Amino acid sequence: MHATAGAVVVTIEIRAMASICLLVQDPSLQHSLEQLFTRAGFRPSTFTAAEALLQILSASRPHCVVAEHLSPAEETITLVKAIHRHHPALPIILLATDDDVTTAVKAIQAGAFDFVQKPIVDRLLIESVKTAIESEH
Repeated sequence: MHATAGAVVVTIEIRAMASICLLVQDPSLQHSLEQLFTRAGFRPSTFTAAEALLQILSASRPHCVVAEHLSPAEETITLVKAIHRHHPALPIILLATDDDVTTAVKAIQAGAFDFVQKPIVDRLLIESVKTAIESEH
């Protein structure tokens, strides 16, 4: 029983220290998500360009990537494949509108962990990130 309690504490500590890379081009959404993840106990780093995110990922590895759907759609798939190629266990969660669902499904087939539809429900996004982080441990 003590071991189980210890495992729960470890899971909570992992979540509390988890770093998340946010790739979001809309400044107001980026700010909102940064605040959301900070309040939830994560350490978010924000990016507005896929190239900058990929450069950081070559030097460090966060616990999760949350990325807004890119335009054109092929850029989203290319990003997921590039991240997955170098970090196959790194969970990627996409933020997609109703129009982006087909691309989000293709991204999951390419290695993304999940997608969350916009408008974003904070609780669902946090749950998805927590599940993704826990699944890699």
